[in-house]
Amino acid sequence: MNGKELTDEEMIQYFSDLAGRHQNRLVGRYRNAIYFILDETTCFSGMDESLMTEPFLLVSRPHHKRAAGFPLNSLSVDQSAIELSFKAFFEKALSRPEGICRMDAGRRKPAI
Repeated sequence: MNGKELTDEEMIQYFSDLAGRHQNRLVGRYRNAIYFILDETTCFSGMDESLMTEPFLLVSRPHHKRAAGFPLNSLSVDQSAIELSFKAFFEKALSRPEGICRMDAGRRKPAI
């Protein structure tokens, strides 16, 4: 960044602060590239959208598990896992006879 190569911890700090300033609502994707050298005169490269990762959320609180060389993994949350957990919640709630909420002395309370 600005000509300086950041350490894993510096990257975690920078992107954690950035995510925090955006209320943990940053969505990212990795855009991968391939460069294949066949011989001294022949090479192939590609940066097609099919090489991109699925979108993920970038959050401000890093996970305690870390992998050296992959600092942003500790700040990344798989959006599909979040979507699946919401889907599972609503499927479970809708399968109940009382639905998502039940009445208790005139106030609605979650049934789950």
